[in-house]
Amino acid sequence: MSRRAAVLAAGDLAALLVFALVGLASHDGAVGMRGLARDWIPLAVGYAAAALLARAWTQPSVVALLRAWLTGVTAGVVLRGLALGRDADTRQLQFLLVSLVVTLVLLSVWRALEHVLRRR
Repeated sequence: MSRRAAVLAAGDLAALLVFALVGLASHDGAVGMRGLARDWIPLAVGYAAAALLARAWTQPSVVALLRAWLTGVTAGVVLRGLALGRDADTRQLQFLLVSLVVTLVLLSVWRALEHVLRRR
């Protein structure tokens, strides 16, 4: 993996970590390892698998990022729901939609920042 691919991977996963941390802080009132294992790990695994398949890190492009984001975040939310024994109901759909919107913003901001810094 090239240096840039490693930076993109670390930044993408950090953006998803921010999402999980904010969610834990606002809904659980505290951030702990158990909450991170429950919320961030499934999201990170789903996204990392999708990013590798989409080549979002090794051949970065907007299309590759969008493919990784849509499939990876969706897979991560589904994995989380399965691990927690959640039914596929409207609450899970709402969580998926919020997750997709917020993670797209976080990933986009990170990737824009990386682009600007790399051009310096």
